[in-house]
Amino acid sequence: MRRYPGCPAGLRAISLSLVMLGLIDSAALAPLAAVAVAFPGAGIAARAALAVVTGAGIAAAAVIVAPPRLAGSKRALRFRLCTATGRSMSIDQSTRDYFDVGDREQLAYEEKLERYRELADAHLQASAFAEFRDTALPHLDEVMVEYIESAEFDELLMRIVRVEEQLDMQESLIERSRVLVRAWAADEHAAAR
Repeated sequence: MRRYPGCPAGLRAISLSLVMLGLIDSAALAPLAAVAVAFPGAGIAARAALAVVTGAGIAAAAVIVAPPRLAGSKRALRFRLCTATGRSMSIDQSTRDYFDVGDREQLAYEEKLERYRELADAHLQASAFAEFRDTALPHLDEVMVEYIESAEFDELLMRIVRVEEQLDMQESLIERSRVLVRAWAADEHAAAR
């Protein structure tokens, strides 16, 4: 393997690439396996095995499609940008503290939820994150709305629908998506006022 300067392709990146390649291969086999399941000449055991391959391929396709969509979400963007601060996070969540709250019979349900929230906020350093978000990302909401309302996003939306959906459904899905995007943007503008 050749290493390029400035390219941080380590073992984790290579492992992820291999896993994604396996998922893509599995997803690519799904249509062929689905057609073979319907082939009447195959035995029941072969058809069952092909049905499993079809299901695994569909699941693999879902795993492939999900990360980019999650990466585009505002919440995921905030947490991903949060790592730029270099702060460390404790792996141990001290679950004993949660059990202690749950075992306290004198606390009402709402009080237990409030204590759980306090424990989670402390573990996730919620106040430090909110401060970082407010200072380093003060215009993130506005930038996101501006991008969602842009022609670039509309083109991306159309391209995704045209690639992913059946021909007879494309126009109605594009129009429905545009209506929902406009409604979301209007809600965001209203909330900003």
